[in-house]
Amino acid sequence: MITNLRIKNLRAFREIELSNLKRVNIVVGDSASGKTTLLEAIALLGGGRPDLPISLKQARTRQFPDPNRVAIELATFEMIRNPQLPIEVGCDADRGEGRSIRIAPKDGFSRLSCFNVQPNRDLPFDVTYEFPSNDAASFSASVVNNVVRLDPMSPLPIQFPPPLTPIFINTSEPSYELTGLFSELQQAGQLKTILQRVHREFPFIEDLYHGQDTLGNPIILARVCNEPKALPIYNISSGFVHWLRYSISLGYLPNIVFLIDELENGTYFGRYGALWKMLYEEASARNSQLFVTTHSRECLAGVLQVAGSKPSDFSLIQLAYDGSAVTATQIEGEQLCGALRNGFEVRGE
Repeated sequence: MITNLRIKNLRAFREIELSNLKRVNIVVGDSASGKTTLLEAIALLGGGRPDLPISLKQARTRQFPDPNRVAIELATFEMIRNPQLPIEVGCDADRGEGRSIRIAPKDGFSRLSCFNVQPNRDLPFDVTYEFPSNDAASFSASVVNNVVRLDPMSPLPIQFPPPLTPIFINTSEPSYELTGLFSELQQAGQLKTILQRVHREFPFIEDLYHGQDTLGNPIILARVCNEPKALPIYNISSGFVHWLRYSISLGYLPNIVFLIDELENGTYFGRYGALWKMLYEEASARNSQLFVTTHSRECLAGVLQVAGSKPSDFSLIQLAYDGSAVTATQIEGEQLCGALRNGFEVRGE
């Protein structure tokens, strides 16, 4: 697990360091205080893909490059706070597997829009991943025939070990992504625990299984009480689909750092406690770690239903932005549980 995290020059983050991170780390703060950026910083550490800064921007804005125009400002340089300095993100881990990423502008450029650019024009950034063994893997970007070329085009030659692999759980992903994970777990005989949780939390759902829609596309079907035929899960409720996505994602791979933005979205307030319980139990069983953002006081209150049994596994990171830089305050363990139990406002000023 990640134990310490350092972020420099990333969006509103001038320089912060978070220490003594736990299995479950809850990130709170006002809008535009840096909650999603903190998750993106951890995602950048995942490495293995030289286009990761671009894909993170696309995920945040749902904007995808026009193949006839190359706009690097939509990709990386909106992430740089000071154009004269590099972005730097680093972490330490409980197994000593620290790592860092450095995204450095070249020639002092802070932004660059490339429209109908000249062939072979270099783009003004380099990215270097550094590893505990003092090895490094770098790539540069250029434009060839109006297409961004990342060199190397293939995954970086040095891969991060699984215990520090960050994965965003995106509830807006297409349903076929979830169906694929479900099918693989079903074939591996690993659905039993997930189905037990479904029965416990949604007793009207009798079973889940892999099927096809009328066009032959793979879907997850649910057998529901008093319904004559099975229903596609997206016909039940978006809240149930979100809950199932979290459960399947955490159950699919062990030793992962899971990143969840705005956990409360799509979930009825009365189910927050059960949702936190499921997330914590699955993360503990699979030796995974959670970084979760939320705006909801009711969602935070649900943490008490599980954190009370082992408060040392929980930490709250309160972010604040004063117009100049982001600051962070951490509340851990018993102190966090006490604050939630007594109804104190922990989300920020």
